[in-house]
Amino acid sequence: MMTGFMWVALVITGIFFVSFVILFVCAWIIYTRVERAVISPGVIKDGH
Repeated sequence: MMTGFMWVALVITGIFFVSFVILFVCAWIIYTRVERAVISPGVIKDGH
């Protein structure tokens, strides 16, 4: 019975870890796109 609980805990932990990695990758992509938009000369030239 303890082995079943251990596997459930490991599966839940794995799901949380995978979702955290996916969220981190999405946040990194958004961050790099925002940085590129802020640094790009067209945005600075328009004055926005």
